[in-house]
Parts: sequence; structure tokens; C-alpha cells
Amino acid sequence: VLYVAIPNVSETLSKANQILQENLAKNPDLKDWYENNGQSKNGRANGRQGLNQAINLAREFGSQLGDEIVVGAEAGAQNGEPQEPVVLADVKDGGAFRSFLEGKMTEMGEDRKHIRIIDDPATATLAASTGGKDERNGFYVWITNDLVAASPNLDSLKKVSAQLKSSSKPFMAKPFHAHIASLYKEGAGLVIAADLENFIKGAALHSVKTQSVKSPHNAENGSEAEGGNHSAVMNQLGLLNLRYFVVELKEKDGKPYNRAVVSYKEDQHGVTSWLAAPGPMGALEFISPDANVVGAFVVKEPTALVDDLLNTLKTADPDAWQKLQDFQTDQGLSIRNDLAAPLGGEYAFAIDGPLLPMPSWKAIFQVDDQTHLQQTLETTVTKLNAELAKHGKQPLVWTRAESDGKTFYQLKTADFPIGINYAYAYGYLIAAPSRALVENAIKYKESGHTLLSSAKFKASLPEDKQANFSAMVYQNVGSLLEPAARLMGNAGQRDASKAVKGFLGGKAGLAYVYAMGDRMILSVNSENGPIGLTPSDLLGLPGSSGLGSIFKQATQ
Repeated sequence: VLYVAIPNVSETLSKANQILQENLAKNPDLKDWYENNGQSKNGRANGRQGLNQAINLAREFGSQLGDEIVVGAEAGAQNGEPQEPVVLADVKDGGAFRSFLEGKMTEMGEDRKHIRIIDDPATATLAASTGGKDERNGFYVWITNDLVAASPNLDSLKKVSAQLKSSSKPFMAKPFHAHIASLYKEGAGLVIAADLENFIKGAALHSVKTQSVKSPHNAENGSEAEGGNHSAVMNQLGLLNLRYFVVELKEKDGKPYNRAVVSYKEDQHGVTSWLAAPGPMGALEFISPDANVVGAFVVKEPTALVDDLLNTLKTADPDAWQKLQDFQTDQGLSIRNDLAAPLGGEYAFAIDGPLLPMPSWKAIFQVDDQTHLQQTLETTVTKLNAELAKHGKQPLVWTRAESDGKTFYQLKTADFPIGINYAYAYGYLIAAPSRALVENAIKYKESGHTLLSSAKFKASLPEDKQANFSAMVYQNVGSLLEPAARLMGNAGQRDASKAVKGFLGGKAGLAYVYAMGDRMILSVNSENGPIGLTPSDLLGLPGSSGLGSIFKQATQ
């Protein structure tokens, strides 16, 4: 149910580290900062030495291994959860690798006591491999002529051994195996894959079994029904439709490539059915080019989302659902028909301006029936004020003002001076903490000077340069971090302030989701293009945004 493939980049890491060390040698300030801030607590090794040691060790091990290292775990028969993993790698010369590993174990001294090299998993026993002690913290290593396998669970190595000897390969017949194999057709880098279908089914079955075991008298306390109810809730939310989760990080056509994919069965209910297909987001046109943080998404049908949530509540807690139904009846209000139905499918939220003295947030909702939604809001406030009056609290007060053919609403209470301001324009409700922010948002829309025209936002877009997503989160936090970096600099923390301002605030970034009917695809970009996991990114080769760049920013 779990598969992780890690590329063997030992030689490339070594070359990258060599370039980093050359850069350190050329910059005394950078070298001093790097070494002094990397001092260990016991003073035995600084950051440079520790990094060199780690990379040299990775190079020594990696030079004897194949192209990748794989970690796999199967689901437990009892609880459905991933069991202790097995680590596998091709080895170029099993005998030479064993001698090398034994030498490293000798260097480890007392720290090697939990590592056991076994000759044959089929005949090995716990007692024999641990010197007669029932030791549960062991890590067992088995080396053949062309394979090394390691696991904290001796039984797992026995299964690997049996698989190698058998002509039957059960995993290769599984759809999960075919799904993983398809990833290698265009080349693989770092791969993380999970069989959600079997994992979740196993967890749901375990929940039922657990409740049954806890109380065998199910008719008296309903424990088995409780476990079954848990499974019904998962089904109502669409979680039982999930199939696979895969993360890929690699280089493709010489460029970084990253994506996470959640695949599922096509079924029109639950979380997998909520997001709409990628498309233009008109709500983004009310946000300025200098926005700091923006989140936006598009749903297929707001009422369907509410139906799923209410049905889930009904399944999980019928009493709570009934109380909610009674409340809606008493108040003459329907969450589905009066709040969700008047809304459209687009929603956006942003921090679009300074945080002080008042956070400059914005919320934009697409509205299909403005009159119905406004009536619902006013009815809700009237009923809420009646309740506040019963408890001697100040009421919420509406203020309305007309300008340029638009009505601007403000809702606040004397107990809290900051209210909510909003207006309807161009099929959207635009809300913010001040009327000025609402007016500015509408002006952005009318002028075309919006987030969609921002150079930083455009640079963060995918290769097709289309801002059509099912969901997205954009950040450009440089202006927000500037005051913090300045304060740190004033306090004498020059290096830290440079790092904060230069690394965190230097580049805009975009995470986005495509909902494609039977899967969701997530990827992440920065201004410099897709974010990958290459040695240059890790160690700061020229043009990267890795550790070397952080160190450089800290000493400029």
C-alpha cells in the first residue's frame, strides 16, 4: 500500500557540495557565517564538516548501489495500516558491499548494536540474529549478489526472500503495481505512491472489527453499528472512492517537474465531486497586482456541497442533524436554499495590502441571486439582534450608502468598532474591513489592473501561462516580511534579517489544483518556474533557490 522510490544522486550531490565549498572559500563573510552558525552543541563538528561527512557517506554508499532506493510497506492484516517498511536497492557487488558495511559498523562501535547482517532470512530467527535476546529495536540487513534488503521486521525480509524464490509475483498482478509502473515510462525521480483504496478499506474494516471486539454484546450498546456508521460516513464523504495518491519530483526535458495526483472513481458525491473543472476565475479580477496571499477555488454546485455535508452529519450524528433541522424550521431559514442556492461557484480570499493597523483582507463570492442572498442576510441579522437584546448585548447595525449606482453595506456593533463592509458588483459580493478596500477592489476590476496582470503572478503560472484552475493559492509575501526584516535588522540581527527578506520574500509562488473528473492534480511553481528536487536546489548551485542561496543572501 506504500511505495517510495528515491533516486541515487550520490555523485551529483558530491559535485554540488564541491561547488558550494568553492563558493564558501571565495567569500570570507559567507564562510564565517556558515561555520559559526553550524556549530554543534558539543562543539565537535561545525556545519561545514557535518555536511561534508553526510555527503561523503552518501557518496560511499551510493557508489555501490543502483539507480534508486525503494521503500515499500504492506497493509497490516489486523488494522489495515502500513506495516514496518522494507528498504530495497540493487547492489553492484554484494560481497564488496557487505565488507564495506561491516567496516562502517566497526567504526560505529556501540551504536552498531541494533544492526544485524543476516545470511538467509528463510533460516534466520529473532534469537539467533540478536544474540539470544528478544530485541525489538533491531534493524536487519540481508545482502545477496545483486540486492540489499533491510527492515526492522525480520518477517518482512522472509517475505522478500520467498518472493525471489517463487515464480508467483502477486504484487505484479495488482492495479497498484501497474499504476506505479506507468510512472516510469517517462522517467522517474523521487516517487511517493500510496494505495488509498486498500488502505482506507482496511482502516474502515478495522474500525468495524475493533468496535465488535470491544463489546461482544452489540445488541446492548450498538458498538458494531458504531463501527459500521464510521464506514458509512467515509462513504458519504466519498473517501471510499479514493484510489491512489502519487507524488513525483524529477527533471523533465531538463526542467524541474513536480506534481501530486489523487485519483478516484468517478462518483457524483463527496469531496472528490466538489471542485469544478479548471476555468477562468473572475473573482481574481477584484484583487490587486500587489496582493500578498490569495486563495481561490471553483465548485460545481454549492447546493450539492451542502447536501453532502448535511447528509454526512445525518449519518454521523442523527441527533445533531435533527437539531439543525429544527433550528432551521424555527428560524425560517434554510442553509441550502437561502445561503447556498443564491451563490455561484467562484470564491476568493486575499490579504491585499498592509497588515497594520488593520489587516487588508478581501473576500469575493460569486452571486447568482443577489436579492435572495441579501434578504437572507438581513433576516439573519434581525433574528440575531433579537437574541442579543435578550442578553443585554449591543445589536448589529446596518449602514447603507449609494455611490456610482452601487449600494455599499456596513455591518458592525458598538462592542467592536471594526465592521464588515461589502457591495455587489458584476455578479460578485466583495467584502473587506473598510469601504475604501471594497471600492478599490471594484476599481481594479474596472481598470483591468489586477492580479492577473501582475508580472510576478504571470511568472508563477504553469508552462501554458493560463490562469485556469480548480483551486489555487498564490503568495508574494515580500512586502509583508519587509517590516519584520527591518525590525530584526534594527535589533542587530543582520544575517537573519537578510535571510528572511532575501529568501522568504524574494520570490512569488503558486500552488494549483486541476480537477479532472477521475483525479486531482496538484503542482507548485515559483517565479523561476516549477519547483523541483534536484541537487542544485538542495545545495545552492548557481540559479537555484537552495541552501547556498540562503547563505549568500544572509551575508550580502
